[in-house]
Amino acid sequence: MSEAGRDIEALTFGAEGAPVLVLMGRQHPPEITGALALEAFVGRLLESDPLAVRFRDGFRVAVAPVLNPDGVALGQWRHNTRGVDINRDWGPFTQAETRAARDWLASLGELAVAMDFHSTWKDTLYTQPDGADGSRPEFAGALSDRLVHSLGEGAPHRDASHNPDLATSKTWIHETYKIPALTYEVGDSTPGDETIRIARLAAEETMALLLGENE
Repeated sequence: MSEAGRDIEALTFGAEGAPVLVLMGRQHPPEITGALALEAFVGRLLESDPLAVRFRDGFRVAVAPVLNPDGVALGQWRHNTRGVDINRDWGPFTQAETRAARDWLASLGELAVAMDFHSTWKDTLYTQPDGADGSRPEFAGALSDRLVHSLGEGAPHRDASHNPDLATSKTWIHETYKIPALTYEVGDSTPGDETIRIARLAAEETMALLLGENE
């Protein structure tokens, strides 16, 4: 439930009790290209081809597409109804939205990877550095490399860093669960068809990497 009493909806699909791929969006209300990418990414996971079926048989997916429903409803820029940027509240947890997200994550069981979808001035993957502490330490680098291999200069730029003083979902989830936590940023002016194409490819590579397949 949000600060103003709106539901924060989430859905899950895939194998019960399996490791969970977490996908989140709309912490910042106007970041529409990120929302479009999240929709395309989830859509690819739900298809009926062999890769997607194998993935859903081996993993569970948990999606919270709108973490800031008040901001979306009210047309806010980066804030919720109390004027707080909730992607700077992961750790303090002063807001209902981040507390709800924290509790939701805790309810999911074993987490595998988390991705938080946003928009910014160019396509970027914010990740931990290679070899960061925790499970699947090479996941982010491998995902970036695969996207570069497929897309060349059109691939999202990777920014591999960790700032423990920045109270974002990326920082808190990685430090709490010791898993790869990525911020998937889409350029504000990236064309819609390109946003969808890259997100679908990112979903395919994520599935293949988590399954341990070299496709």
